[in-house]
Amino acid sequence: MPRKPSYQLPPCNDDEIRLEDGTVRPMTEVELLHKRIDDATAESLEASRRMMAMCEEAKEAGISTLVMLDDQGEQLDRINEGMDQINQDMKDAEKNLDDLNKCCGLCVLPWNKVKKKDDYTKQLKDEDMRGGGDGPRIIVDQNGMGPTGGYITRITNDAREDEMDNNLQEVSGMIGNLRNMAIDMGSEINQQNVQIERIQIKAKSNAERIKKANEQASKLLKTGITEQLASASTVKSKQKVHCVHRFSRPKYLVT
Repeated sequence: MPRKPSYQLPPCNDDEIRLEDGTVRPMTEVELLHKRIDDATAESLEASRRMMAMCEEAKEAGISTLVMLDDQGEQLDRINEGMDQINQDMKDAEKNLDDLNKCCGLCVLPWNKVKKKDDYTKQLKDEDMRGGGDGPRIIVDQNGMGPTGGYITRITNDAREDEMDNNLQEVSGMIGNLRNMAIDMGSEINQQNVQIERIQIKAKSNAERIKKANEQASKLLKTGITEQLASASTVKSKQKVHCVHRFSRPKYLVT
């Protein structure tokens, strides 16, 4: 039996094979074909592993995005509730201003009267009639699983092909789940866009009502100050007349 050389032999070319005695010979066509099949199988296995890793990263990113969208939706809900609370507070403020006007004896002109009903109610109803309201959430099949096997054409029929087939089956299920997540994201974003538009309508209406209420309060304040000054002037005039009458009384001589 020939002994293996103790020194390191130089590597042979891709189309060559080293024998046990250290000699190198060219590969036959069959050996070249088997080598290419082996290399392609190894490369395909690594590709399926990379696909698995990329799908895992995409799934984590999708979950994070859905969580962020959910938090954003809760914030929009709170903002919407705040707009409704401002609207209710403005109703009370407008009622109080009208009561003050009545107490001061002021006549509120019809075209200056502040509307008591929600200014944005009709507009939001019109938006809903045009289909701008919150639509039904899209429900899709949450299974996302494809065929249970047979993703590849087996050639070597070894463990590598078994792992490739399992990896591709996992990737198929992950892609189905990513599709479902993408549809959920699109549906949630559409609903939030509609909600943002409604919040903008409410904010604009509330800002206009606050402006009108401030103008009404300013007019009421000016009117009250004017009345107080007029009342004070009247009191001073009466006191002055009383003093003049007091010191201008005729004196009678007693005889």
